[in-house]
Amino acid sequence: MGGIGPWQALLGLGAGLAMFMPLYLLRAVGAGDVKLLAMVGVWLGPQLLLGATLLTLLAGGVLAIVVMLASRSSRQVLTNVRVMLTTRSWVRRRQTDTARCTPPGSVRLPYAVPIAVGTLAQVGWLLMHSGR
Repeated sequence: MGGIGPWQALLGLGAGLAMFMPLYLLRAVGAGDVKLLAMVGVWLGPQLLLGATLLTLLAGGVLAIVVMLASRSSRQVLTNVRVMLTTRSWVRRRQTDTARCTPPGSVRLPYAVPIAVGTLAQVGWLLMHSGR
């Protein structure tokens, strides 16, 4: 696997920021997760970053389900999802909420784990299909 040039690395950085910045603004991920994906983009470039991001989101969904089942909070999670999908007021609350807090009893997902899994899966796929 050859290296990518500085231009592709810069495009990968911008793509990584662009992909996770909306999630950060919605407070779904932290700033560190945005920066981590941007650095993955520097190493992979924008084309491979897309696949790594899709695999990251898939791994994050699986992790969320595992954590939800392990913490026995499926009823509360499903209630929260229903409220978010049926109520517009949560958007205004999220936009005006300057303090980033986690409600008592809720679980925060370490999103660096899905980013690592998605990135390694993308690199593994690339190596497997490049004949090496």
